[in-house]
Amino acid sequence: RVAYAWNRDGNFDIWVQSIDSVDPTRVTSSPVDERQPAWSPDGERLVFRSESDGGGLFTVDVDGGPVRRIAPYGYRPTWMPDGRDVVFMDSHLPHAAFLVPGDGGETPRPILENELSRAIWIASAIHPEGRISVIGQVGPVMAAFYVADRTNSRLSAVDTSAAVPSGLLEPEIIRNMTWNRSGTALVVEAVSDG
Repeated sequence: RVAYAWNRDGNFDIWVQSIDSVDPTRVTSSPVDERQPAWSPDGERLVFRSESDGGGLFTVDVDGGPVRRIAPYGYRPTWMPDGRDVVFMDSHLPHAAFLVPGDGGETPRPILENELSRAIWIASAIHPEGRISVIGQVGPVMAAFYVADRTNSRLSAVDTSAAVPSGLLEPEIIRNMTWNRSGTALVVEAVSDG
């Protein structure tokens, strides 16, 4: 199944659709925009960004149930591989990352606080081992790729010289990225030729 945001009725709601079906199922029905859905590892819940009550992050069971607020702010939520926590960024061009339990009830706690405050981060992804990866704009037209250690407390630069001739790290084209399930490759959402 695929989860996505669709503005079919004038504002964005979250929808789920089987890849072999033409009939989507509406998961949320809010008068405000709801976007950026991400599946829980067990495929039972979604976390998403909503503009409801000043904005924040919410979860919902895919097959029905109440929408639950887990954080009063945040963008680009992603479940950690253990399914207990959600990691998210503070803005569209993040300077901080946070962890919050997927069931809510706790104040989000910052991670990689010093590391992320030093640059503009364009995209982030969670490795299947739970480590955070980020692409950051280092100079005016240059980007670099970093991967956190196993405790998500320190970032280390990764040699990406092989990607440079292909233009894969041009910051103006990258929109998002995600690891494949085995953690051996990145899938990058980017703009090409407009």
